[in-house]
Amino acid sequence: MAPNIQSKTQTQFNQIEQEENDVICKFGVITDAQFANCEDRPAWYNKDKRRYYRGAITHLRKAFNHWDSMKVKPKFVLQLGDLIDGLNNEEVGCNSLDALEETFKLFEEFSDIATFHAVGNHELYNFSRTDIALLFRESLINRGKLNPEKVHLQLNFHSSDLSDENTLLYYKFQPQQGIKVIALDTFDVSIIGHSPDSLKYKQAAEILSKNNHSCLSKWDYDEHLEGLNKRFQTQNGGLSENQLKWLKNELEESEKNNEKVVVYGHTGLHPDSCDASCLAYNYDEVLKIFSQFSCVICYLSGHAHTSGYSVDENGIHYIVLHGIIETCPSSDAFATITIKKDQLIVDGKGSEMSLVLPINTMKRKTTETVDMEIDNEFINEERSENTDKFNDYEEIPGTSSIVEVSV
Repeated sequence: MAPNIQSKTQTQFNQIEQEENDVICKFGVITDAQFANCEDRPAWYNKDKRRYYRGAITHLRKAFNHWDSMKVKPKFVLQLGDLIDGLNNEEVGCNSLDALEETFKLFEEFSDIATFHAVGNHELYNFSRTDIALLFRESLINRGKLNPEKVHLQLNFHSSDLSDENTLLYYKFQPQQGIKVIALDTFDVSIIGHSPDSLKYKQAAEILSKNNHSCLSKWDYDEHLEGLNKRFQTQNGGLSENQLKWLKNELEESEKNNEKVVVYGHTGLHPDSCDASCLAYNYDEVLKIFSQFSCVICYLSGHAHTSGYSVDENGIHYIVLHGIIETCPSSDAFATITIKKDQLIVDGKGSEMSLVLPINTMKRKTTETVDMEIDNEFINEERSENTDKFNDYEEIPGTSSIVEVSV
C-alpha cells in the first residue's frame, strides 16, 4: 500500500503536538553543529551554501532555551555527530579541545536534559577514538552529573583497557520503561579514527579499494563513483561484524520486552533518505537486521546537510536532519520528537522539517512492499541545492504545510 501524504497547517500541527495525554517520551535532536572559532565561509562543495562556524553556539543555546522553557521538557537530547569541525585541527588560531569544551559548557549548563552523542567523521578528524570516547563520557557523566544506572546506560568500553582498536563507540540507554535508545558507530570500520596498522583500517581500505576508491588521502572524493557506490569514500565508514551482532541481540531483547526502539547514528542507512554519498558502507546489512523486528520505530541521522525522509516496507522511519552548520544563526536548526502510542511527531524548527508519522506495531511482514514514489519526490525537492522547502511553515504560521504520512 502506498503512503498517504496529508498536509496540515501549523495550527493543526500544534494541536497534535500539544496533546500531552498520550505522550510516552519526548526528546530533542541536533546535528552537524561543526563549531570552530573561525570566520564564516562558503561551503567548498557548493558556493551557494555558507558555513556559520561560530554561529553553532548560538544555535545550540537557542535549542536548549526552547527545550528548557517547555511545559513538559524533553527527557534527553540526541547529538547525531559532527559537534565540532575538522578546521579546528587545521586552521591557525583554532584548537580542537577548546572548541569541544565550548560546546560541552553549554550542555553541562542544561545538565537536567542530558545530551547523548553519536560520533561523526569530524570528531575523528580532531581526536582519536579513545580520546573522544573519554571526553564524551567525562562531560556527560562526571561534569553533567548523569547517573548511568538511572538510564541504564551501557557503554561498550572500559577506561582500564582502551585503545583506538577496541574503543567501541556504540552503546544503549533506556530513559524510561518501554523505551530503548541505541547509538550506532557508523565509523567502526573506517580509515578515520584508526591507525593504518590496525585491523579495522585495513578492512576499510580493502572495502574502498574493491569499490574503485584507492586514493585514501582524499576524504570527500566521489567524482569517479556512480549510484550507490558513491558511499565508498573516506568520509564514511561501516559497522563491524561484532557491532551487527550486538545490535541484533539488543533488538531481540527489546522485542521480547515489548519496547519501542529509537536508533541513531551519523551516516544515513536508507538509500531513499539521503544521497548515496552519505550512506554507511554496509547499510544493507543493518536494514536486514531491522527488518526482522517490530520494535524499531525510527533511525535518526545527520551528515547529509539537507533534510531527508523515507519509510521502509516495515514501517520504520528514516529521518535525516538538515543540521546547524549551514543554517543562518538568525534561524533555527533543531527538532523535538514526541513518541506516542501510535504516532511519532517530529516538530522541526527553522531548517528542520516537521512530520507526523504512524508507528507500526504489527509484526514485520518482509514480503510486503510499499511504493515510495510520492514520498521520495516530495523529499527530493528539499534535497536540491537551492531549495529549503521545510522552512516556510516557521515563517508563515498557519498557512504552510507539515507532512503527515500514513502507511
